[in-house]
Amino acid sequence: MYYPDLSKYEETSLPIYTIGWLDQYEFFQQGAVSPFVVEKIIKTYLQEPVNLTRGIYLCPFCNRYLPAPCYIYINEDKSSILGHAEVWIPNKERTKIYAAPDLIIHYIKDHSYLPPQEFIDAVNDFDLASGWSGASRYEDFAKS
Repeated sequence: MYYPDLSKYEETSLPIYTIGWLDQYEFFQQGAVSPFVVEKIIKTYLQEPVNLTRGIYLCPFCNRYLPAPCYIYINEDKSSILGHAEVWIPNKERTKIYAAPDLIIHYIKDHSYLPPQEFIDAVNDFDLASGWSGASRYEDFAKS
């Protein structure tokens, strides 16, 4: 499912913006992303995936002929499948929330996707120990 970066998430009055909802037929920025940023997105995803689905969305850029899910490897014994949840990260001021598919991790690592700088800044500023909850914000969205 494609949404341009920084477009409104669904139809809501809440300040939620899309990041990384890519499609094989749409152009996206490419470039290098700091490994620190990637690791922080992974930690946020592992700490609290948001809006889990019952199915798996496959990467539109690879596995076109032999579809297979994408994984992230956490350590030698543990991996996590991607394509079934979202990662929500607030900006520093908590005035915006960025909602990305968990596949953003794969897109950055394997397809050189370069998210907008304001999202990268939000990731850099986000304190994983702050107690902020993407799942709680998603519940607010679902009620609106």
